[in-house]
Amino acid sequence: MQQKPLILVINSGSSSIKYAVYETGEDLKKIQTGKIENIGSGNGFLSAKNILNNKITNEGVDASGFDKAADSVINFIEKNFYREQLGIIGHRIVHGMNITEPSIIDGDLIDELKK
Repeated sequence: MQQKPLILVINSGSSSIKYAVYETGEDLKKIQTGKIENIGSGNGFLSAKNILNNKITNEGVDASGFDKAADSVINFIEKNFYREQLGIIGHRIVHGMNITEPSIIDGDLIDELKK
């Protein structure tokens, strides 16, 4: 049986990067959350929780800048999931302007993932 693709959602802030991984299906199921805090301070910290087995990971990382912090998040995710499992990657963008409603980039893709 082929495994359904996972969704990775990323939220970058001014001093942190947060993420969540979801299983696709009829309903989305959150299976992991994580974050890096204190970006730019030289004392970066990655914490993650695997919701399926309640395993919590805490480790110091190089988060001297967003590039280093992003590399740390990507490396951690790649250690925990196969790249082929990630079917969709989304990023929360706070922009403002005249856009006031969420947008779906590809509704057909979301329908396909629910099958």
